[in-house]
Amino acid sequence: MINLINASAGSGKTYTLSQKILERIRSGTSPDRIFVTTFTVRAAQELKERVRACLLEAGETQAAAAIQDSLIGTVNALCSRLLREYAVDAGLSPAVDVIPEEESDTIFYRAIDVAL
Repeated sequence: MINLINASAGSGKTYTLSQKILERIRSGTSPDRIFVTTFTVRAAQELKERVRACLLEAGETQAAAAIQDSLIGTVNALCSRLLREYAVDAGLSPAVDVIPEEESDTIFYRAIDVAL
């Protein structure tokens, strides 16, 4: 199931996301099957901590520990993690690096030319 939440600061996104994650975990979804992207590292950390705290409060210690390894983070962090983890399967080097901003347009347009 995919949920998209788009709202301004202070509107309850973190609360809503944490409740949806808790619902999934309590309905049997393993925390390692959770994939949530945020725009900031701070938001991802806060989300994980809220979910972990709720799970601990409910006595669900195993799920609380597992949430630390779930895929909750920024788009960049999660993509880097997945590329490193599955690089060999994809026939790529696991050495992941961020493209320097001054080279990003050139690489983007080169990729589009190849794709077309």
